[in-house]
Amino acid sequence: MNEYKRMAAILLILIFAIADLTLTVLKDFEESGIKRDRRYRADIGDTFAEQEDWNVDPEVTGEAVTDSPENTEETKPDIKKPEAEKKPVIPLADISDEAKALTMIRVNGRLEGLVDKKVFEVSLPVESTDIEYIADPQGLICRTGYAAYENSWFDPESNVYFSRGQIADGKGESKECYTGTSAPFKVVNKSSCAVSVVARMFTEYDSGNGVKVPLVTDTAWEDSKKPGIYLAVLRSDDKTETALDRHEKIITSSIAGCPGAYCCRYDGPETYRLDLMTEEELAEFKADPKNRNVNTEFSEFALTLKGECARDAEWDPDTEYIFPSVSIIWNVGLAESAKPAVTQKTVSVAGNDPVEISYSFGILDGAADAITTAYYITPEGEERDLRWNGYYLIFSDQSQNVTLTPEFLEYARERNGGVLKLHFNDPADTYAEITLDTDKSPGLAVSEYVITSGETKQITIEYDTGTGEKAASGIASMTFGKTNLLTSSYSSVKNGTITLNANAVRMISGKKGGKVVITFDDATHTRCTVKIKTES
Repeated sequence: MNEYKRMAAILLILIFAIADLTLTVLKDFEESGIKRDRRYRADIGDTFAEQEDWNVDPEVTGEAVTDSPENTEETKPDIKKPEAEKKPVIPLADISDEAKALTMIRVNGRLEGLVDKKVFEVSLPVESTDIEYIADPQGLICRTGYAAYENSWFDPESNVYFSRGQIADGKGESKECYTGTSAPFKVVNKSSCAVSVVARMFTEYDSGNGVKVPLVTDTAWEDSKKPGIYLAVLRSDDKTETALDRHEKIITSSIAGCPGAYCCRYDGPETYRLDLMTEEELAEFKADPKNRNVNTEFSEFALTLKGECARDAEWDPDTEYIFPSVSIIWNVGLAESAKPAVTQKTVSVAGNDPVEISYSFGILDGAADAITTAYYITPEGEERDLRWNGYYLIFSDQSQNVTLTPEFLEYARERNGGVLKLHFNDPADTYAEITLDTDKSPGLAVSEYVITSGETKQITIEYDTGTGEKAASGIASMTFGKTNLLTSSYSSVKNGTITLNANAVRMISGKKGGKVVITFDDATHTRCTVKIKTES
């Protein structure tokens, strides 16, 4: 009996021990669950935690924990945050009538906004008429140590020179630099997408008394002794070279965009747009390590002019040479095309010789194939369509030029100039306007005389002082070599006629002819020459 009692006591002790162990495990499990709940709540964000007045585990949030009394439960002040007003996303309505306990929810979709990813912005070369080149076939500039050009440097390997601007030499002094290639004409693409570039190049000769220097397409000067000039354009992308001639040359290219330089801006409800970042925004963007591989530099495309002239040709020092000018028309857009255009924006109608205006129909999607109308517009705004009037205007679509006849020039002069407006049939419905200038620069009626050796009779030279703002009031100087002919000993000037007397003719004949240089006193100091030849 005693043995049974002892076994019962041991069993009772074991039951109490197991119960105590079970309570301990449950308590630990409960504390662990609370801790996990706190950690989960902290992980979904401080903002929501604060709204719900959750207690966030400092170990999770990274907040510093100290043993100071302020952080203990006993000393922590009992401060309750004011509860934020909670607005339910989907409101509820209490309904006690079973028949009415029916509802329908409809969820609609709405567009926040869209932006055009193709933002177009480019920088083009500024229009200018101040760019020129210098032809020096005999290398006179370098042989004289640049005597005619103070504080300048010329490349001795070239003989056609373009100004490259101010460049510091080895001593740190700034000098005007001239080389055989021009400064690049750049197109910079600041768009968020790629753009297409179409460059059209034209060459033309200014009107005047002189000999036109022909354009050649290669530099094999040893095959000819005739004067000539080689002009070409160089691409910046593949470095290829295109020789220029009397026909239009077209060069196309594509320039990559720079979406990395753009940010999105909010302008109002459902209104967003892409915009170039400011310098401050760009600097902040680049400073962020995650943007280190984002390109924010703009791409560009450039054309450079190159020139060379015949060194050993038979250049005549007594001849007035006229060199060709080069015009470049740029068309830049999201599609590779080019609208029609004209090369001259202003022409003079003051003379009586026919005037040619070159035009281009354009290329690809932007091209035209005809000029549908040609309006003459008076300064008062009156219009007259002269497209099919061959008496005034002569069109040649094959050579792409329109000729203003002497009759039209007189017609326009009588009406004090005006505007010639050409209408092309391209998709863009292009109109090109040419201003008809009634002003005229001074000039001579002829540029060459032939006299017999030993002749002493007078020579008469007719001149025109011009009209309008380009006109001169008279002759500023007249020279033959170093001899001043504008004296009573050699000449007289009256009523638009220069008379070289017997003394002047005898002197010129004794020199076996030469060149008389006449300079007018107009704003541009127009210079004309008369070549006087002698024959036995």
